[in-house]
Amino acid sequence: MEPAVNPKGRCPTIRFKSIHSWVLPKDNDPKHSSSIVVLAGDTLPIDVYCHLPVMCEDRNLPYAYIPSKVDLGSSAGSKRPTCVILIKPHEDYQDAYNECLDEVSNLPKPL
Repeated sequence: MEPAVNPKGRCPTIRFKSIHSWVLPKDNDPKHSSSIVVLAGDTLPIDVYCHLPVMCEDRNLPYAYIPSKVDLGSSAGSKRPTCVILIKPHEDYQDAYNECLDEVSNLPKPL
């Protein structure tokens, strides 16, 4: 899978053949220990994913909110609005991933 350039030219995006639902990694799963979870802030009803921040904290996964699920979906290469994505490290974009991981890890926890 090669990184593709966002049509708007803002940032690189990764195109996936299909996006499936996912389950948060287990506590002791080293493969996903440094993944980043991104949640859309305009998801209604909030009950759809209100349990995910607690699960992320239990597994020491950094997470962040962005304002729009439309923006989140388009950044994941989907034409559909997306509530949550899990970003996993990959050797093709490891430097950008490490920078994002540092930034998200240093964000204050939401109240």
